[in-house]
Amino acid sequence: TRPFLGLVSRAKAAKLVRTLVDLFLDMEAGTGEEVNQIFFHFYF
Repeated sequence: TRPFLGLVSRAKAAKLVRTLVDLFLDMEAGTGEEVNQIFFHFYF
């Protein structure tokens, strides 16, 4: 993850990290499926 964040500007990296943290804090992951969906959305 760190090499990727080094390729983008600090502002974009900070926004991405903040968005991911907000998503994790907002979800109610009972089965973990929600986590898989978020990672699938960002990687593909």
